[in-house]
Amino acid sequence: MFKRKQKIAQKIVSISSARNFGAKKARGDIVIFFDDDVVLEKNYIKEILYVFEKYPQALGVQGLIVNTSYSHFWNSVKKIFFYWHADAEMCKMLPSGKTKFAYAPKNIITCEWLFGLNAAYKKQVFNEFGFNEKLLGYSLGEDKEFSYKIYKKYPESLFLTPYARALHLPPQIRNSNRLQEYIVTAYPISFFYNNIEQTLKNKLVFIWSEIGRIILRIVWALPNAKSIRNIITSYVDTVKHIKNVKKEDYSFIFKQRKFNTRI
Repeated sequence: MFKRKQKIAQKIVSISSARNFGAKKARGDIVIFFDDDVVLEKNYIKEILYVFEKYPQALGVQGLIVNTSYSHFWNSVKKIFFYWHADAEMCKMLPSGKTKFAYAPKNIITCEWLFGLNAAYKKQVFNEFGFNEKLLGYSLGEDKEFSYKIYKKYPESLFLTPYARALHLPPQIRNSNRLQEYIVTAYPISFFYNNIEQTLKNKLVFIWSEIGRIILRIVWALPNAKSIRNIITSYVDTVKHIKNVKKEDYSFIFKQRKFNTRI
């Protein structure tokens, strides 16, 4: 599929930094990002380019992950807590800073944010926007933040097409270390304070959502006592450093020697 390939190593361990570097090196008018566990179906790129051609205002387009599966029970629970959850035909930002993603759109739809595991952007976008390089290591939410900033300035510019189909094949078991638990805790909290309107209603929804997120993470971690301890500790330390987190200063995470900085 790709006639010219180039592999580039970076010293900085950051998904955001890697994406920005790749966009800078890209020579074409469209920059497409894929995770390494994504498999494209036939005509994926053709269908992505079709959206850019059909909608001149399009700045970003993503395809549809067709092997998505989820529990209706857990999806309903996550809705109650304004946590990220699936919707048939809507990609929307919630007042909690969490997201709603479309899993079965019948036609091309507009979105308020895009997944990073398969997304294409016009290269001109990077003259004005960039992935947040303060999100070191496993840059959780870098795709959401990047695309949502585009949406806020240019509404109706992000699209999802169900005709560009792809498979997501992550490992069945993901190893979670202490550093990753801290990132999963701190980055979404910072996202809320830096990207969501700070109204009383939104703040109350956010607090409710975080209560639900703590409960769900602990339940899903059972019976791993070490993971549960890491989750609780990560919230305690994040609250202690909440002023830093609001400023996107995560040094309290990465300066601790006890962390293994390899993701």
